[in-house]
Amino acid sequence: MLCSLAALALAASPALAATFNVAVAPGLKFSTPDLSVSVGDTVTWSFGASPHTVTQVTTATTCTSRTVGGFDSKQLVAPNKFSQTFTKPGNFWYICTVGNHCTSGMRGVVRVAASKPAVTHQVSVAPGLKFSTPDLSVSVGDTVTWSFGASPHTVTQVTTATTCTNRTVGGFDSKQLVAPNKFSQTFTKPGNFWYICTVGNHCTSGMRGVVRVVNSAPTTTSTTAAAPQPATTTAAAPQPATTTAAAPASGATHSLSTVGLAFSKPDLTIALGETVVWSFGASPHTVTQVTDKTTCTDKTVGGFDSKNMVAPNTFAQTFTKPGNYWYICTVGNHCTSGMRGVVRVTNTTTPVDENAGAVAGANSPTTGAAASASSSLLTVLGAVLLSLMLV
Repeated sequence: MLCSLAALALAASPALAATFNVAVAPGLKFSTPDLSVSVGDTVTWSFGASPHTVTQVTTATTCTSRTVGGFDSKQLVAPNKFSQTFTKPGNFWYICTVGNHCTSGMRGVVRVAASKPAVTHQVSVAPGLKFSTPDLSVSVGDTVTWSFGASPHTVTQVTTATTCTNRTVGGFDSKQLVAPNKFSQTFTKPGNFWYICTVGNHCTSGMRGVVRVVNSAPTTTSTTAAAPQPATTTAAAPQPATTTAAAPASGATHSLSTVGLAFSKPDLTIALGETVVWSFGASPHTVTQVTDKTTCTDKTVGGFDSKNMVAPNTFAQTFTKPGNYWYICTVGNHCTSGMRGVVRVTNTTTPVDENAGAVAGANSPTTGAAASASSSLLTVLGAVLLSLMLV
């Protein structure tokens, strides 16, 4: 009886969905003004000190024609957030209705594509201490299954593309397996997931791989307006970011990108233990820690430094101590042109000194592990057992 109920509960659980974070960026704009997601995904907007709105409109150019029945955050400031779950495909345009913000360019669009079925990808141990598909691209929700041969091997997640020693805390690990055993991992967040074989000298001999997980929603250029979406506002309660980077469940991950000679979120506040992931474009940039908010030359001794990077590379930094972490791009005149930022790390007991810098914890490219639906299943089974006892 319980087995049947468990199967029913799992079958009824919703398909894997992602949450995307958009912030109010400096200069009256949204950090990701053109965002592609899938049906069932959620977008969460965070606000700053000045009031703004996220208000659905009927076209890509209007500042006045609001969508009847569409979503509307009303005016919000930090630490409030506004979330919208998209249940239908289409283009959902939105603006900020405060003052002249819209006419100054404060507008955006969420392009929602129909969800695609999850796919299982097969990887096997190939001759010569390597994996058959060492660089594999999949979509959020897909599963990768590794098959093994006569000799023992592992599939063990690590923090960078080059390490043979730094395992990801909370990451996936098959342990040593041989045929006919298989190991499967379902990927629920976008990001790059590096892995190695930890047996003997297999990793140093080149037995490593990466699974690159991307959001499944393609970008559409349709100009057809989407149907109104009911608003689902979430107010001041803080919530962990689940954006375009993947990390172990121990802390939230925040995603930044380079926009021209600027960072998309040049002033970011996070909690202790969280990770920031910077993504790069076609031109090389760095993320280099410096000693104060004005310098372009004084690098922090022992601080983080991405070195020169271009797409599709990412650079991740996990912050293990509270403080203000200023950083710059050291390429050419980028810093003097304004390409600088700060990550303000806080905890519940230690206030951050506005003028104090700090040396961060370990850094690595983005990594992550699959989520579990076990808590929702236990809730369903508990309710059923209580009803049986009452009978």
